[in-house]
Amino acid sequence: MNEWVQVHPDLDEWHRRLTQTYSLVAISDGKVVGFSNIDANGQIDLLYVLSHMIRQQIGTRLLAELTNYQRHYLQTKIQSVNASITAVPFFEQQGFKVVRKQNNYRRQQNLINYHMVRTIGLEYGSQPVLNGHN
Repeated sequence: MNEWVQVHPDLDEWHRRLTQTYSLVAISDGKVVGFSNIDANGQIDLLYVLSHMIRQQIGTRLLAELTNYQRHYLQTKIQSVNASITAVPFFEQQGFKVVRKQNNYRRQQNLINYHMVRTIGLEYGSQPVLNGHN
């Protein structure tokens, strides 16, 4: 999985990605445990949770907040994501369907991901907004 990690990240590019999208950070005990963002077209660019925090509903709650934001502020009803093979089951549980398999070449390796979509409606995003009490 280290193939996805940038040894020398482009901090300007990260700043652009996070400031030009609706971005969230999940914090537990004063530490960042996850983050996510969505663009104006309903494309989820990032959804990451620390490995030791998986199965604690952090990803589900981040996705619910992205969906609430999309439902209230964006003019789109379709959400999409390019999910890694390990993330596909999570997104399928949230109602996403695989549209196509994609090849991404990094450091001379083919890192496969899957373009997934769902139509948002009342059934998605109904969980509470993230805050210090959830």
